[in-house]
Amino acid sequence: MPSAMTLSDDFGLALVSRGPEWSRIGGGMSRKCCWRSATVAVLLVILCGCGGGGGGTSAAEPSGFAEPVLVADLASVVAVATGWAHSCAVDGAGQTWCWGENEYGQVGCKRDSGLVTDAGTPYIDTPCVVDSGTPPMHLASLAAARVETCGLDLSNSAICWGYGIPFAPVREPIGPAPVDTTERFTLLRGPMGDPGMCGVSERGARYCWGEGETTAERLVPQLQDDNGLQFVDIALSQGWGCGVTAEVEAWCWGSNWFGQLGAGTVGQFEGPEASQAPLKVLGERSYVEVAAGLMHACALDSEGAAWCWGLIPGGDTAYGTPQPVPGDQRFAAIFAGGQFTCGVAADGQAWCWGLNFSGELGNGGYQDSLAPLPVTGGLYFSTLAPGGIHVCGITTDQQLYCWGNNEFGQLGRSL
Repeated sequence: MPSAMTLSDDFGLALVSRGPEWSRIGGGMSRKCCWRSATVAVLLVILCGCGGGGGGTSAAEPSGFAEPVLVADLASVVAVATGWAHSCAVDGAGQTWCWGENEYGQVGCKRDSGLVTDAGTPYIDTPCVVDSGTPPMHLASLAAARVETCGLDLSNSAICWGYGIPFAPVREPIGPAPVDTTERFTLLRGPMGDPGMCGVSERGARYCWGEGETTAERLVPQLQDDNGLQFVDIALSQGWGCGVTAEVEAWCWGSNWFGQLGAGTVGQFEGPEASQAPLKVLGERSYVEVAAGLMHACALDSEGAAWCWGLIPGGDTAYGTPQPVPGDQRFAAIFAGGQFTCGVAADGQAWCWGLNFSGELGNGGYQDSLAPLPVTGGLYFSTLAPGGIHVCGITTDQQLYCWGNNEFGQLGRSL
């Protein structure tokens, strides 16, 4: 099996995530086309530059904000997270705010804005306070997935909301509720397009939750069988994920359609190679951080260089082994969106590369780029949170800026 696979420009393959695997549901689609499923599964067109926030926007013209815009309602922001099309932040008082797509209760606000898209999807386009009841929750960090949002409180206990899914039986959204475990977590991560959430415990074990028919079942973490690996960082996508261990090794598990496991192979369309057990990413590099987009993974080595594998956004080749990101830019942190990647350099300058149809690269334009481009605006960031087709970031003076697609108000701007 080759470690790289070239895909022709005129070949589009529509795939839908169904648990840990991908199902082929069509082909022959043109570039620059995108659809959105009304269910939790996100319908993707591989090799298409999806131009809406997953919401059915025509890709005939670029859409979105190509430069960072200030989320003016928030001050002293200390944490941020984005799902596919919603955003959340924690202010200096520990209060949590969310906005954007709210079909599944992932925004977590009782306030009903009465706003719906043309397709009937509810959304909130200005930050609202997540209603946490009494006593109010105070969060120190956040993580978001397709249909839920979670955070860690000051004791490192996990609290989640959302999870409402319009299947039969209908799952009603959960208001902010504690995850049912005595485990304490060092970090939480949500998959890019799937339901569910995972956390790394204080002993480095990976726990995941979100499945089940009842509220109680959805909040019970399950210990994952990772062959004794102890993680310091993890990143999740649709049916696959990666982690970095204390031994500075990168490991990946799950589906391998486009070489996302970094184990040297690229899965075939008709039968993707998958591994439930983590496989070590090839190469002798020391990795300190990992990020996962829809079909690609990226990691930083100990020198701050970025390496990516899978279906590299902006290109037509799938790689089963890590490839160096063009240029000699070094990063202090790396983050992945749907079909793009961003990094923050040691000086706080943000850089992004990949697909750019909605301005998600933040460089003022809408052209794709394989090489990192600096985010415009003269801003310096402490962290970034890419979503499906948008990004939010906290500046070094604790202001929140967002850019990219705003189809559901996920930038905190009215439509």
